[in-house]
Amino acid sequence: AGKTWTPIGSKDKPFKADFDGQNYTISNLTIVEPDWADVALIGYALNSDMTGITLDNVAINGYQTVAGLVGTAYTGCTITDCHVTGNINITAEYAYAGGICAYGYVNIDNCSVIPDGTGYITAKERNAVGGICAWVLENNNNVTNCHVENLELTGWANIGSIVGFLHYGNIMENCSAENI
Repeated sequence: AGKTWTPIGSKDKPFKADFDGQNYTISNLTIVEPDWADVALIGYALNSDMTGITLDNVAINGYQTVAGLVGTAYTGCTITDCHVTGNINITAEYAYAGGICAYGYVNIDNCSVIPDGTGYITAKERNAVGGICAWVLENNNNVTNCHVENLELTGWANIGSIVGFLHYGNIMENCSAENI
């Protein structure tokens, strides 16, 4: 608490490892970088598996591709058994805001975004806001077994309780949303 976080990985130096949270919780993640892209615990990931982590109480502000766990999950990424809970406030000053992931070629399974009270996910100027992921790019990516509830999603276009924009060739199944 009281410390700000610098996202791991950037477009120039992507995070290319697997992240196994071993079902631990990271509490009070705070990031305030309103001029940056790829703002999350992991800013930009490539060919990474991220699993078994809960983020409790997040206050994250960035320019675009802003989320709880990973801003941009580019080619070859999977996210499994990851959750965002507690006080949730995720804001993209421009575009692409998601609870778990903001943007990418990513498979997501068994993830949830469930605040205490109402959580907020916002893209102030442009498109794509999603409870789980803002924008899932094309070709064989799956979003399965995910759940969101008690969220206020705000944006210009492409707003979805689970995914804001699910590109062609992708599947979303066994997901649920309440009080969005």
